Amino acid sequence: MGQKYLVVTYCPATAVGEVIKAMGDAGAGALGAYRYAAFITSGIGNWMDPGATQMTREAEDKIEMVCEEQSLRGVSEAIKRASPYGKDATVQAFPLTLI
Repeated sequence: MGQKYLVVTYCPATAVGEVIKAMGDAGAGALGAYRYAAFITSGIGNWMDPGATQMTREAEDKIEMVCEEQSLRGVSEAIKRASPYGKDATVQAFPLTLI
């Protein structure tokens, strides 16, 4: 068993099921006997588009799933295919020590 990572991404609530399915199909979300295990937090995303004069705020969900190091690239690519944000989807990976 290799290094595990916590993979984090954000998407609109309407896309959460699709993104989790894609991440799980690519190898994320395996915890013991469980598959597609994810933690979802709802929040508000905030940004300003280039050239804009006002910020945009939108309801988004944060998805967190555990993944093996060898699956990281595939999971990242799956997120970018499944997310409505496409290639601009934010993907973060944090090394984990499970105790």
